Amino acid sequence: MAKAKNDSKNLDVDEIIATLNHSTLPTILVEGVDDIMVCRWLEQFIPWQKGNFYQCGGRKTLLEVYRRRSELKVNTVFLADQDMYVFSTIPECYQSKSIVWTHGYSIENDIYVGTSKIDDLLEPNEQNDYNAILQQVIKWFAFELEEHQQGREHRVNHFIVRLRDKDFNQQLAQNKLDREGETYLIRNRHNTGISLELWPRQLYQPPSPQLVQEITADFKLRVRGKVLFDVLACYLDDNQRIPRHSKEALYAIGAKPITQNQYMNRLVAELKRALTHNEVR
Repeated sequence: MAKAKNDSKNLDVDEIIATLNHSTLPTILVEGVDDIMVCRWLEQFIPWQKGNFYQCGGRKTLLEVYRRRSELKVNTVFLADQDMYVFSTIPECYQSKSIVWTHGYSIENDIYVGTSKIDDLLEPNEQNDYNAILQQVIKWFAFELEEHQQGREHRVNHFIVRLRDKDFNQQLAQNKLDREGETYLIRNRHNTGISLELWPRQLYQPPSPQLVQEITADFKLRVRGKVLFDVLACYLDDNQRIPRHSKEALYAIGAKPITQNQYMNRLVAELKRALTHNEVR
């Protein structure tokens, strides 16, 4: 069985390369701990008896290690999220047999789009709320995409806060939740009593309706998957709900039936091909 090395997101690229070179086992280099969790579910379908998963703390670091892969002495395969490349094309410099890209924006997207089981967990009133919140999330994401396409600073790592504060409506009325010069993109309470807040964003402008429509048509693949799962967990992991499903449990529900998720099957096939090819240079 493969195992995760004693890795650290605080290691720099030189230290990661040195650490990998201390091993003789094939390694799948991933961005973070969530990716390792998913790889553990995939590994039973990958024909290796011994190997390592190694998380390097982020996509930027992973791609830098990839650019220096000629320094690696061990068979290393790279598993990377497409991120904004899903809206354009993967650069030629990153098109190689040793790097496996997700089909959607991230591995979380591949999990979500490949199953209907997660959506089925929502009760009707939760589904209505989720759909309403989702439209706001898509508008926010479309705005950030436009910022990216214009070469401006963009942020897609906003997080979502679940509130059940009895004084929430009063705080909204008094505008106490706003910061000067910033706009909360979502601030509403729905029938479930759950209020969702996206981190405030300066200089927000409504995005192109056409872009919003395009993203809406394929949101499970295109909107950052971590945000989608955060929103789902606000409902499905609420402490007043029976049964509750944590975000990690939702990942398992979507990903672990590997043979029933075409995007998980694709990752298995791509990782097998890359490991077999043994391309490290």
